[in-house]
Amino acid sequence: MSRIGVNTWVWASPLDDEALARLAPQIRDWGFDAIELPVESIGDWEPAKAAELLAELGLDATVVLVMGPGRELLDAPAETVAGTQEYLRGVVDAAAAVGSPVIAGPAYASVGRTWRIGDRAAAYAQLRANLRPVAEYAAARGITVAVEPLNRYETSVVNTVDQALEALDGLPGTGLALDVYHMNIEETDIPAAIARAAGRIAHVQVSANDRGAPGRDHLDWPAITAALDGAGYRGPLVIESFTAHNATIATAASIWRPLAPTQDAIAVDGLTYLRSLHA
Repeated sequence: MSRIGVNTWVWASPLDDEALARLAPQIRDWGFDAIELPVESIGDWEPAKAAELLAELGLDATVVLVMGPGRELLDAPAETVAGTQEYLRGVVDAAAAVGSPVIAGPAYASVGRTWRIGDRAAAYAQLRANLRPVAEYAAARGITVAVEPLNRYETSVVNTVDQALEALDGLPGTGLALDVYHMNIEETDIPAAIARAAGRIAHVQVSANDRGAPGRDHLDWPAITAALDGAGYRGPLVIESFTAHNATIATAASIWRPLAPTQDAIAVDGLTYLRSLHA
């Protein structure tokens, strides 16, 4: 049975020590196996303190990176690329401290930045060159850089599984982070796309097609989870959604209305449904 996690973005952004101390015990008590920790800025939360708390609670950790404005590995000035690499190494350090096997997210360009990419092969070669030092740094610490395709409204760089496989071809220390929300927009057949990524899937995030609780939507979750099993994915399924009560994150994720009666319901209902798939 898959382990189930939840991202703290369901309730808070940015995550800090106080919010983590409040949320983590409740997440454990609900029956989750893992908690996902976003690093919006280095130092938002203290990795050593988080590691101690999660060890006491028996929760696994996964860590996600955040490509905000000015974080670019592609088609950007050298100083911007260097600053982004430094940030990503800091995320790796946080992941190592809490025992996360991945740093996951769109490690190529800031979310919302789109442009016409004329020579995609050349762009991906540039991305590999700029991501390689980070991937090597992560691999030396037992961590995979899990690169996430985003939907067309959030990036023009990597939208699909096939593009991600092309972009990362030949780059050790990397894998794919699959987010079913984005796949619902970009993939014509989600289980088939998962199958094509077999052996390269490093992380999986799940939500309903509207970013609500998995299972309260039109997606074929039995087929999706069966495809992940068939592809050999053994990591957690992490519920990722966002609160409409934080102006910054609501705007970034286009959350213009509540997605459930309460934020807790997104987590609890999603957990109950995902567990039922393996009952």
